[in-house]
Amino acid sequence: MLSSPLESDVSDTRLLIGKRKMSSQGSPLSCAEDIDAHTRKRPRNLKQAHFSTPMKRTVCSECQMSYMQHMKSDRQLHDKYHRRAIEGIELGPTNSLLCNLIERHQLKSGVDGKIVEVNSESSKEISVAEEFLDIVNNILSAPQDNRDWSSDPNRGKVFMFVIRNKAVGICSTERIKEGKWMVYDTGELVPKQKIPLAIGISRIYVSHKYRRMGIGLRLLFAVQQHSIYGLTLTKYQIGWSQPSEFGGKLALSFNGVKHKSGKMLIPIYEER
Repeated sequence: MLSSPLESDVSDTRLLIGKRKMSSQGSPLSCAEDIDAHTRKRPRNLKQAHFSTPMKRTVCSECQMSYMQHMKSDRQLHDKYHRRAIEGIELGPTNSLLCNLIERHQLKSGVDGKIVEVNSESSKEISVAEEFLDIVNNILSAPQDNRDWSSDPNRGKVFMFVIRNKAVGICSTERIKEGKWMVYDTGELVPKQKIPLAIGISRIYVSHKYRRMGIGLRLLFAVQQHSIYGLTLTKYQIGWSQPSEFGGKLALSFNGVKHKSGKMLIPIYEER
């Protein structure tokens, strides 16, 4: 019996579908995915590469400047900065700071020096003082200091010790009203006690080359005499902001007091 054209087409279609199913289920090479799976290579174990580099920075133990030793420009920059930090800042013979003389001194070594006061109306003098203080903060790892003195001498002053046209010591101050006693050995504050103070030592520093010559004490004596016009301060009207190891020893010798417990105290204040 002959089938109709429609039945023949349906039968052929069913046969074709069946063949495709068998082909997809039974043959491993029936599709592109299977071929790719057999031909794809397994990835190798990957390892992270580590490159050695000469870009390591060096920190100078004396001036605390960070620089790259292998770079000539960095070495030259460090050498210049290092000289200023260790030997002082060259002022030059015509610098106006040299005209602001308030005291002359001859040091134990026989070297002549003088103390000058920074004029808050001179941008050049302020620039020199700020450069010196930036070096001091870097060496002491100290935060930015209060620089009210640069706009109003009634709020603070800056004194420098000069030897042969070179600023080798600096002391910046601010006007304050009160402070507290600090135990020198432990850094602890004496509780429930406030002391009247007039001047705070914000920063005081003497270049390494000129230490142990009495420059720090002479700067403090200048603070006593020249901070407030017509008034000589007592040692105990002067407080300390955050004395470093060097500043702590200087504070102890200048206005440290012995408590009845036997502990040594120094007057400090909180810097604004």
